[in-house]
Amino acid sequence: MSDVKLYTKKYLILVFLFIISLCVYIYIVYSNYTSNKEFLLNSTTQNQIKLVKAYKSKIDEKLLQKKRIIKSTANYIKKKDREKNYTLIKETLALAILNGDFRSVYIGYYDDYFITGINWIAPSWYKVTKRKWYKQVEQAKSIVVTKPYLDSDLDSNVISIATPLFVNDKLYAVLSSDIKIDDFRHDILSLLPVKEGFAFMMSNDGDVVLQPKKFSFNIDEKFLKQISKDFSQNSSGVNIYKIEGENYIFTYDSLENSDWIFITVLSEKKIFQNINKELFKNLLIAAFLMLVGILVVIYLSSIQRKLLRNKNLLELFAKSSSWGVLMTDKEGHIVFINKFYEKIFSLGNKSLYEKNILKIPHRIGQKNYFDKDTHFFNLAKQNPENIATYKIGDEQIYNFQVTPLLKANRYFEGIIVTVNNITNERLIEKNKLKQEKIFIQNSKMIALGEMVSAISHQWKQPLSSLLLLINNIDEKIQEKDFEDIDEYISRSRTNIELMSETMDAFRSFYKEQLKQKEFDLVQTIDEIINISSALIKMNSISINFYYNKEYNYKIYGYPTYLKQVILNLISNSKDALVEKINDSDFDKAQISIYLEKHDNNIIIRFEDNGNGVDSSKIIDIFNSSFTTKGDKGTGTGLHLCKLLIEDKMDGKIFLESNKNPTSFVIELKESR
Repeated sequence: MSDVKLYTKKYLILVFLFIISLCVYIYIVYSNYTSNKEFLLNSTTQNQIKLVKAYKSKIDEKLLQKKRIIKSTANYIKKKDREKNYTLIKETLALAILNGDFRSVYIGYYDDYFITGINWIAPSWYKVTKRKWYKQVEQAKSIVVTKPYLDSDLDSNVISIATPLFVNDKLYAVLSSDIKIDDFRHDILSLLPVKEGFAFMMSNDGDVVLQPKKFSFNIDEKFLKQISKDFSQNSSGVNIYKIEGENYIFTYDSLENSDWIFITVLSEKKIFQNINKELFKNLLIAAFLMLVGILVVIYLSSIQRKLLRNKNLLELFAKSSSWGVLMTDKEGHIVFINKFYEKIFSLGNKSLYEKNILKIPHRIGQKNYFDKDTHFFNLAKQNPENIATYKIGDEQIYNFQVTPLLKANRYFEGIIVTVNNITNERLIEKNKLKQEKIFIQNSKMIALGEMVSAISHQWKQPLSSLLLLINNIDEKIQEKDFEDIDEYISRSRTNIELMSETMDAFRSFYKEQLKQKEFDLVQTIDEIINISSALIKMNSISINFYYNKEYNYKIYGYPTYLKQVILNLISNSKDALVEKINDSDFDKAQISIYLEKHDNNIIIRFEDNGNGVDSSKIIDIFNSSFTTKGDKGTGTGLHLCKLLIEDKMDGKIFLESNKNPTSFVIELKESR
């Protein structure tokens, strides 16, 4: 058999193997698509369950706070005579409106006597005992959260939180508060990071309590009754419903402080949108590879006699479809060059053999990457022990490697140049950074809830104090006694400045830092403690910050990222201490922050005397899915801290002690 026939047979075998490989590739692509689709659905479902539980707990906490305000107000008013203490009761109701951010707070008695905290006079036809909120409390004999109803004063829908007042085991009065449904909808639904889909709340009997201004699909009362029946089987879960020919994932959880159900809805179609695009892209690649393979085989068959003369060289390089290859002798004359190399640098076909490489322009577009003085051939000839690597190109990036060919590891005999396209690797790296940025931003938005809650508690005391000071000034003016007015105004200004400082710290926390800069750690930590202190102290927790005032604690980096880490660690300590307080009579909860210097490093140590971290879980605490908070945690906090400190701040973070005390340490380089 001649060499030509032998090679023809080899080409046919290669074609057969290529087709088999392509079929295997398509099978693997489809198998991966199926498994990835199932994994993505399960992963998305689990993430939605975690989000629903996390935000359900926030809604429960918001309702519980408002219930506490109503209960404490009711207990106070219950002891007051409504005739003798009318003004005091009215002022107490007004203070409850301020503290609970209610539209109005009022009390209705068994005989239709009525007192409200706002300037509203009930019309003659207004009967307290006939109102929905009164009847619901009368029937439940306990505090209730009503369904939305039309308010007589606002002429708009509200919900009420109402509690009974009993005297000698008989219903004496009902204290109620109103929340505008539009305000409550904006307050609750704006917190949700649902990029695809929407969230709403409904009662156990199928009535929608809160919803977006418009559902993304048409649903009727019958459908709502059906899903409420389905949801009644379990307090939380996931169901899939087909609506208008499309599958939607309903993730739900029942609220603890009302008869409401919190629900998020995602479209399966949108979940699988990206993975379907990837499948289509892979199938196009397979079709393209098949076409390219056929063309390559046809082309190689037409020139196989020529290829036989350079068989050894062609076996090494000619089959490469992803690498550009060029070889020269010691004088720089080209002895081999493949098509991919010619294509990259737009070189003429078949016309470069035996020509000197120094005379060939290496251009991509209009840019010439090598001139004669710094040409890679001359550099390799001058120093043949080195392998030179370049990265060239803008839109398409190529890795360009020059390797000297040495005889007996000493004598220069020429060079071999290999070029490969690394654009995809760069894109993967870029996409990874993009996903990392999205993750950081989402985590930052989750921290928004903590910050808003902290500021709301930070403002309660100065607001209450400011209200009392204004009342005192008003009384002094009425009495024409101006002796203490300047002092009251000064104290009022102090309260306003305190609130302004809190807002400045909050604005500084969320200001985007696109560039690194030098900043003071003491000032940074003080800002976060200032914002968080009210919420921490409300839970009977003390927080202390220790550092040497004679030292300079300045570093170079991103202050926003470090603030996010500090807030996260303080929040984790607070949650652990609250859990310990709730489980025992523990009354010495404290968080300690230490700032120290070691050599050229600055150490930040966070300690708390909570329950600590289980020894068996220490190895996993910085993983993205790890949480010690059960259903209330998302598993992103410590993982985010590690990402920001080690990848963005060039530092270290680790668990120094898992209990007695629990201690986390951050190491950062001192600014020079």
